[in-house]
Amino acid sequence: MSTKVLFTGARAPIVAYMARLLGQVGYEVYAADSTYASVCLMSRFVHKFIKLPQPKSPNYKDALCKIVQKYRIDYVIPTCEEIFYLAQFRQELSQHARVFCEEAPKLISLHDKWSFYNYLCKVGLRTPATKLADQADEAWEEPHIIKPRFSRFASKVKCETKLPKTMTDDHHIVQEFINGKQICSYAFCKEGKVLAQCVYEPVLAAGKGAGILLKRISHPQAEEITARISQDFCFTGQIAFDFIEKDNNELYVIECNPRSTNGLGFLGADFVRLLSNERTVKKDNPSVLISHLAVWCYGVLQPLKTLQAHRLCVGAVDFVSFKQDPLAWLAQIPIVIWWLFKGLWYGGPTAASTVDIEFNGANFYENTCNRGNRFFG
Repeated sequence: MSTKVLFTGARAPIVAYMARLLGQVGYEVYAADSTYASVCLMSRFVHKFIKLPQPKSPNYKDALCKIVQKYRIDYVIPTCEEIFYLAQFRQELSQHARVFCEEAPKLISLHDKWSFYNYLCKVGLRTPATKLADQADEAWEEPHIIKPRFSRFASKVKCETKLPKTMTDDHHIVQEFINGKQICSYAFCKEGKVLAQCVYEPVLAAGKGAGILLKRISHPQAEEITARISQDFCFTGQIAFDFIEKDNNELYVIECNPRSTNGLGFLGADFVRLLSNERTVKKDNPSVLISHLAVWCYGVLQPLKTLQAHRLCVGAVDFVSFKQDPLAWLAQIPIVIWWLFKGLWYGGPTAASTVDIEFNGANFYENTCNRGNRFFG
């Protein structure tokens, strides 16, 4: 009997990629989301796509638990910000399947940029100087980064010399601007031990946010920091970090994403081996990942960068393979059009694609405004 894996947050392209890898070695893959705008709906490697209520809905918990029981799911793997809602009933869900995520308070504590900043300061890791917006100056000689404590894909991030009037409360932070190259890491861990990790550079991005052409690189310092933080938090699940590296090789930790990112694509073969507990699974990890359709779309807005990266594009592995999963690849076209249209009301397609699943702190602010991270020290 096939092992059954359920991915939530199936709108993420990485889910289609992982469904392809797992499906090719005999897994029965299920995909669930609160939107039909997912290529998994058409993927030949997805056994069944299931529409869920929004994670914020009071019906989300019961609906997901019923699905896990009905289809006898063996593994539940959250990928997007629905993880912060799912983790709140992780114990109940774990009675029916293995759930690959941490407890909710620990996830939220890492996701909150102010809480995470306090941790970084306490352990002496290099990070940009940061203040809560309600305690910061109103203007500066040099540009500063202003952003919500809870955000994703660089949405709602401002780079200004004055504090916007709409961002002056303790739900926002003001951060020193660090000029340099963006670097990302991704790992999956068990009880603080890194089982596999990678470091990569977003060569091309969708605007200021998600990477659409990624190149794996060697970076021992970023790997060491990833391993240290994972150990400090005794973390289990998926964890990712954003860094800025200056020209003098100083590496600044910017933020933590305790969930899936596209970096999982570089460790897909390792993830298959982890699930199967089988070291002889013959899969190789790619060195370059791409969303060809996204590169073509955003290439109009950044033609020079796209042209400079054309050699990387040629040999890159697409998250959604036209050759192996043609209907899923073609399904991207109406989905992109839908997010572009919806983005007219939500500040762009990226923001529109997360509005129903994003987690923005709920009642967490009051517990962390004047304290360090409750899970460390």
